[in-house]
Amino acid sequence: MSVYTIRPARKQEAWTIRTLIWRVHINPLGLAWQRFLVAVDPAGRVIGCGQIKPHAGGVRELASLAVAPDSQGQGIGKALVAGLLRNQEPPLFLMTHKRRESYYRQFGFYSIPVDQMPADFRRLWQALYWIGKLLQGGEPSLRIMRWDGIAC
Repeated sequence: MSVYTIRPARKQEAWTIRTLIWRVHINPLGLAWQRFLVAVDPAGRVIGCGQIKPHAGGVRELASLAVAPDSQGQGIGKALVAGLLRNQEPPLFLMTHKRRESYYRQFGFYSIPVDQMPADFRRLWQALYWIGKLLQGGEPSLRIMRWDGIAC
């Protein structure tokens, strides 16, 4: 098990954060280093990151959670989520693939129906729904989840 530290990101880590996000194939939009927490190893290498991203109308999203593939399985993601949720006022939302739903349930997130989604999230989900219907005949694998400040 490796040792790591969770701390606020620094300006000089902006490109490293962006590179990590690309490396794990998650949404590369809306990355502002000032909103990020990072996990760093003893050598100072960024091995994980995550942010609380603002949306229209005061909606906030737990976003950009990424752990370097060679550092996964060590509790880094859990530590980042815990750090990001600390001192947050509910509600908080997130977008994830359906296969990751159970991971976020451990923190108290739960999937919500379309009619309960904030407008930005609803538009994205609906666009993906119709694309999925046209291309694959099914619903999108995107899940929108909500956190009300209660951990499971």
